[in-house]
Amino acid sequence: MSKPEPLTLSATMLRDHLAVLSVGWFNDHDVPPRDLSGYQPLIAELGELLDEVGDRPWFLLALEHVLVHGGAVSAREFVNDRYAYTDAAAEQLLRYVWQHLGGKGEPVPDGPAARAKLTAMERREWRKLRDEQTLPEGP
Repeated sequence: MSKPEPLTLSATMLRDHLAVLSVGWFNDHDVPPRDLSGYQPLIAELGELLDEVGDRPWFLLALEHVLVHGGAVSAREFVNDRYAYTDAAAEQLLRYVWQHLGGKGEPVPDGPAARAKLTAMERREWRKLRDEQTLPEGP
């Protein structure tokens, strides 16, 4: 029995959706909130958008991929460049978003998200690919 092909996830989709959070915050503020809970209204808005376009499970997988691969995939690459997040702060923010939008427990180092490929692609290309792939069954 052959191994299933790894999922392909859109780095562009992840970055674009996270802009709701990071750009949204920095439109009105010069520095991040004192506590990550300050992002909560924007996380709720992000969740609604993800549900509206059908990307929530894919977004969570892409976030988990970044979290599992730590230093190999920079969390800072996916957050706003209007503020110079440290690597640790960017990872902490992504983990917070992942947990508050439905990520369960801790990211799984050998799960489907870890084996996925995170690739830059146009939105139209992502939607077509997303519709051709099957979400892995999770706990």
